[in-house]
Amino acid sequence: NRAERIIMEKIRQIFKDSFSLFSIISVGATLLCALLVILSRASVGVADLLNSTLCFWIRRTLALVSDILPFSIFALLVILSPIAASAIVYFGIKAVKCGRGARYLVNFLAALLLVYAGNLLCLGISYNTTTVDREMDIPIVRVDADNLASTMISLRDEINSLAPYIHYEGGVSSPGYTMDEISEKICESYSEFSKEYGFVPDFDSRAKDAGPVSYIMSYLGITGIYTYFTGESNVNTCYPDYDTVFT
Repeated sequence: NRAERIIMEKIRQIFKDSFSLFSIISVGATLLCALLVILSRASVGVADLLNSTLCFWIRRTLALVSDILPFSIFALLVILSPIAASAIVYFGIKAVKCGRGARYLVNFLAALLLVYAGNLLCLGISYNTTTVDREMDIPIVRVDADNLASTMISLRDEINSLAPYIHYEGGVSSPGYTMDEISEKICESYSEFSKEYGFVPDFDSRAKDAGPVSYIMSYLGITGIYTYFTGESNVNTCYPDYDTVFT
């Protein structure tokens, strides 16, 4: 009847006014990524396949793009976050006044969903892959006082053998290399490791100094953070040099 047609027309109009093509694509992408995570949880083989193909190429592409810039995009986003938050509120208020508040809110939530979908695809599936001990054929042994002591003695002897090669400046150990040089050497090490163990992909990606954000990370106890959406490995350089290299 006429009343039902009017109601349906209003529903269609609300849907049209509230949902943009971007929001529909974001929801679809999130559902697809969630499905892939579910499949990866059901099968380690599926998780390994996705992680070494689709997920790997997305991570690599993001890393190659961000590697062009000499500074950390993540650090810049953190610094600009107050301005971004103010802009979101300002345009939100403006959208409400123009009668487009619902569409603005849906698009904002869709953007958050898209970030979450990327998290599922770049990181979520990786948690369901074959564990490192199985990939490297490392035997699982019971930890007791004897093997713990032998491990510590072995590490002590290895560290002592490397002591003559440690660089000192003013009585304090220093790597003697710049951040980029350290990153390059670590990439070379990963390349050698990849030849022996294929589950670690071989591609160079420069680790970046988190800059002034390092001070914030220090208060939070964070030595480093990988931000998949910028493809960057951000290192807190306020910590001692050996922590920087380890991170």
